[in-house]
Amino acid sequence: MPPVVVTAQGVSVAAGDSSGGRDRRDWWVAALRREGAAFAAAAGAADPDDDVPTCPGWTVRRLVSHLSRVHRSAVIGVLDGTVEPPALAARPPEDAQLLAWYRDGLEKVLRVFADAEPHLADFWPRRMAHDTTVHRFDAELAAYAKGGGFDAALAADGVGEVVESMLRLRAAEEPLASARGDVLVECTDTGDSWLVRLEPGSVSAERPRTRPRRFDARLSGPAADLYLVLWGRLPLDPVEPGRSRRRLVEVTGDRALAALVRTG
Repeated sequence: MPPVVVTAQGVSVAAGDSSGGRDRRDWWVAALRREGAAFAAAAGAADPDDDVPTCPGWTVRRLVSHLSRVHRSAVIGVLDGTVEPPALAARPPEDAQLLAWYRDGLEKVLRVFADAEPHLADFWPRRMAHDTTVHRFDAELAAYAKGGGFDAALAADGVGEVVESMLRLRAAEEPLASARGDVLVECTDTGDSWLVRLEPGSVSAERPRTRPRRFDARLSGPAADLYLVLWGRLPLDPVEPGRSRRRLVEVTGDRALAALVRTG
C-alpha cells in the first residue's frame, strides 16, 4: 500500500490510494470535532447578544445559529450526494436551547460523515473543518477579546481550501469573473505554496514544485496569518479597517489582484 504521511503540510497521500483518502478525511473530521467543541465552549462563555468583531453586524446568537445551520446543511449535502453547499437548513431555537441545538447538529454531521465512509467526498469534511475552525476564532474573539491559535498544518490546508475550492465556486461572480493574472500564495513556515491563475470566468490553483519566476502578485506569511487573511478575518492592507494589528503577511505586486484571492 502506498505510504500516507502526516507532515507539516497535513496528510500526504500517494495518488490513487483510497485508504490514504480515508486518512485525510479522518484528519479533517478530527479537526471538526476538536474545533466544534472549542466553538461551543467559547459561545457558552459569551452572551448571546455580544458582538462578533470579525463578523460586523453579527451577534454570538447569529454566529451559533449560522454554524449549526451550516453543519445541518452538510448533512443534507452528504445524504443527497452533492458537492456544493445547499441552502442553509433548519431554523434555530430560542436562546435557552441554542447551544444544545448546536451540539446536536455537530454530532449529526460527525455521525453522517462516519456512516458515509468509504464513499464520503473530501469536499464536506474539509469545508466543515475550516468553517468551524474560523468560526471558533470568531467566537473566541467575542467571548474573550482574543482568538486562539491554529495548528500550522490545518491553517495551511485552510489556505488551500480557499484557493483550490472556494474561489473556483465563485469564478463566475464579479470581480473574479473578469479578473486575469497569476497570484503566488506562500506559507513561509510550512513550505506550502500555490500559484493561483485567474482568468475571466475561471480560477485554478496548482502546487508548483519550484518557485515560479513570473507572477503578478504574491501573498506570503505564516500559515495561520494567511489563513486569517484569506478567510477575511485579517485585513489585507493596513489601511483597511480591521480588528487586529498583526501584519505578518507580505503583499507584493498587484495588490488589487492579490485581494481577489480572499473570501469572507
